Amino acid sequence: MLRIQPKQFFLVLLFFFVASKATLASSFEFNQACKLASDAILVLDFKTASVILDLEKKNHPDNFAPYLLDYQKRAVQVFISENRQDFESLKNDLDQALEGAQKLDQASPRFRYEQAELYFLEAVLRYKFGEHYTAALHIFKGYKLIEENTKLFPDFLPNYKYAGLLHAAIGMVPGQYKWLTNLAGFNGDIFQGINELKRLADNSSVDPLMLYEQEQGRMILIFVLMHFKQDLSEAKAYGANILDKHPGPLRSFIKSNLAWHAGETDEAIRILEAIHKDGSFSFPYLDFALGNAKLCRMDKDANVSLEAFLKTYTGENYIKSANQKLSWFYLLNNDKTRFEFYKEHVLTDGTTNIDEDRQAMIEAALPGKPNLKLLQARLLFDGGYAKKAIAVFADAKTQTDFPTLRDQLEVTYRVARIYHRLGQTSKAITYYQESLKNGYNLSYYFAANAALQLGIVYEEMGDLEKSAFYFNKCLSMRNHEYQYSLDQKAKAGLQRVCKK
Repeated sequence: MLRIQPKQFFLVLLFFFVASKATLASSFEFNQACKLASDAILVLDFKTASVILDLEKKNHPDNFAPYLLDYQKRAVQVFISENRQDFESLKNDLDQALEGAQKLDQASPRFRYEQAELYFLEAVLRYKFGEHYTAALHIFKGYKLIEENTKLFPDFLPNYKYAGLLHAAIGMVPGQYKWLTNLAGFNGDIFQGINELKRLADNSSVDPLMLYEQEQGRMILIFVLMHFKQDLSEAKAYGANILDKHPGPLRSFIKSNLAWHAGETDEAIRILEAIHKDGSFSFPYLDFALGNAKLCRMDKDANVSLEAFLKTYTGENYIKSANQKLSWFYLLNNDKTRFEFYKEHVLTDGTTNIDEDRQAMIEAALPGKPNLKLLQARLLFDGGYAKKAIAVFADAKTQTDFPTLRDQLEVTYRVARIYHRLGQTSKAITYYQESLKNGYNLSYYFAANAALQLGIVYEEMGDLEKSAFYFNKCLSMRNHEYQYSLDQKAKAGLQRVCKK
């Protein structure tokens, strides 16, 4: 399954958590040049943005806005490329950026707001490069600035871009870690965050800077709705308002992700293939997403995009996952040599910083090769091809086709997921309950996800008591695969149930 990880979520946020290395700026004027530069950054046209911003800084050296956008451009480049040398250079400029922000008028809402943006930006980048403790400190500083700014300037709508994001994220913190957020003075939940983001996203201002902030708020709101609240229909409604305004890889990524999560893999592939690649900047993750989608559709050229990703990507994450998907591709196409080659590279290449790579490592360490029927069903289901997925099991015999305990647990779980997708709820419940019972004390993710899905099923049926029971059951299960992401989803489910 293609899951949203910090890599993907923070990628979008980095277009908005912006800063400056200027120390002389004392005003903030988002003029026409700044608007053109911001549009160029949003489509990853960094060369054009640099030309515009260099000229604007020369013409108006006391304007903070072009310096802010220049830092944004550099930050996005660092985040996509994961170039550590560029990261260190950018990090060294952040103190200067804060000095520039602190020279703004203290009576202006921008004074605290821009400092908060700087802290959030640094937090995102430091988290990305494994500096988690410092990232947490800067989130704390940014949070306090935004809280203060919101009290002083409650009608300054950009406040709610960050307040909304932070409050929604706080609501996703699992219960066993809630004491940490309480200790830091953080509070909020998903619904508070969504309402704050909507306050910005739904405003009717015609001011160019406010429109820029509004678009940012809407794009963050789409992610919160899709991945925190798991309300795909509302996410798509907001997406329809902004995603067709300008072409470019960022908006294409969001559109394809909406299609993917809706089970519309053909549409996701169409969008990703239509991205115009003019060579202005590389965005390798889109190759990974395209290769994954094609693999789930069983395309014979799925390997091309995955191999392109490994060739052009210079970062650390998704390396193991990409190698795993290539090993699967060659296994499905009867190429044992290349299957073994890429399986070995899962074990030796990349890191285990994210769930996808950790799971790839776990599965690659298993002896032998994946069960072909289970692999086909898993990929077809992830791609939204539920009818094809259930057909894989039509002539299967449990002991013969699924001889290992792990395979037997997975087939029960997989059949449950497919029946759920097909709307055959009673069958889905039966198989989910069996999966939960049989795998409860094991480290495989099947039982925990079965509990999560039972919570979703009963939520859909309106039985909120049973729904909450199974969400809590999921949260009570520890030391299993996909621990973090499943805990997040169960916590979000509990918040939805409590609001109904």
